[in-house]
Amino acid sequence: MARNKRILIVDDDDQITSMFSTFLGGRDFTTEVVNNGENALATTLVFKPDLIILDVMMPKIDGFDVLDILKNTVQTSGIPVLILTALGGKEDRDKAKALGADAYLEKSTVDLEAILAKVNELLALS
Repeated sequence: MARNKRILIVDDDDQITSMFSTFLGGRDFTTEVVNNGENALATTLVFKPDLIILDVMMPKIDGFDVLDILKNTVQTSGIPVLILTALGGKEDRDKAKALGADAYLEKSTVDLEAILAKVNELLALS
């Protein structure tokens, strides 16, 4: 029996993390939630997620720096990272892509089903 795919959700908005965790958990994903970049890095090494959903604007270490560290660390470089942020500018998208983001979605333009579709797509590719 295949194990449930593990998703780390990193966002400092408790309502968002609760909603995503409940939604994805109801679709047989195992989720873990952290609320800042520092915890994201530590939890990634222990939880060993199959995918990370990462916000950009967070306390301690922002999502861009977390992404950079994850993609340049041997143990975590292969984990797909979905940037899910309120930032919608081309510069932010380009920066995320340059740092190795596997996908970039704007919170204001997607719903849970679109996020689920992107999660499934990224997991199928990994």
